[in-house]
Amino acid sequence: MAIVTNLDQEHLGHYGSFAELERQFHVWLSQIPKDGTVIVPVSGMSDRVIGGLTCHVVHCGLDRGDVFCTQLELGADNSRAIVHAFGRTLGQIQVPIPGAHMVLNALQAIAAALATGAQIDVNSLAGCERVRRRFTVHGNPNGIRVVEDYGHHPTEIRATIAAARLAGGRVHVIFQPHRYSRTAECFVDFVSAFDQAYSLALLPIYSAGEIALPDISSTTLGTAICEHRAGLAAETVIAVDDAAEAIRFIARHAQPGDTCLLLGAGDVGLLAGPVIDFFYVLGRENVPESMSAGVVGY
Repeated sequence: MAIVTNLDQEHLGHYGSFAELERQFHVWLSQIPKDGTVIVPVSGMSDRVIGGLTCHVVHCGLDRGDVFCTQLELGADNSRAIVHAFGRTLGQIQVPIPGAHMVLNALQAIAAALATGAQIDVNSLAGCERVRRRFTVHGNPNGIRVVEDYGHHPTEIRATIAAARLAGGRVHVIFQPHRYSRTAECFVDFVSAFDQAYSLALLPIYSAGEIALPDISSTTLGTAICEHRAGLAAETVIAVDDAAEAIRFIARHAQPGDTCLLLGAGDVGLLAGPVIDFFYVLGRENVPESMSAGVVGY
């Protein structure tokens, strides 16, 4: 059995092109035997990926497919929906991680369980534990929710910001781009990935061992985002050299009921403690030198 949650413009430095990435997925899925099952979303999978497979292919979607849902309710902390599979209604599920993308993940998990032939209880999903660094809520200092998420690709960023907005307040992002190659490959998508965030502070790129590329930096990305956002840019977008500056910038905009998202696959999660301390102890006025020195890794 194999589950493919999504395919996107990622790791092209290794594969060379998106078409080759799709071909490699097809090679992998072709290893599933005839009596096996491949589970894919209803959209985003071309014939280059699933065409000609000899095994059973199951499609999952939020509103259509072999396994789909109705009465979808997206909440700030969880989601609810009625699940339908192969013409049967299985009942209501509760997914304890916010976001429509997490509901789709749950539907694919249900499809996999059904494919084994086992008896399942969809209510058990309510007890699913969150994965660390996937919408990890670190605290709610002075009414400002501080959330860490591993999202570092434009598609993940959009989904995570959308999930954060379900709480009703504005979303403020401290983002640490991951790898020079990814920033370059996805530059155009990054420019619009933060459209639903009220304010954005860009940390220096986390190299992950890569050599810096010419004209690829948080500063160049920030400039492009500012141009994209036009009038609001100067007030709501900044590229910074250190974490303390990012915290000060976000704090000027955050207010009770808002969410501060720490996004990235590097060590941006280390800022959760300093951000919480800032909002709890110091209000939103300034960050003393002692705090600046205590922010690890920058």
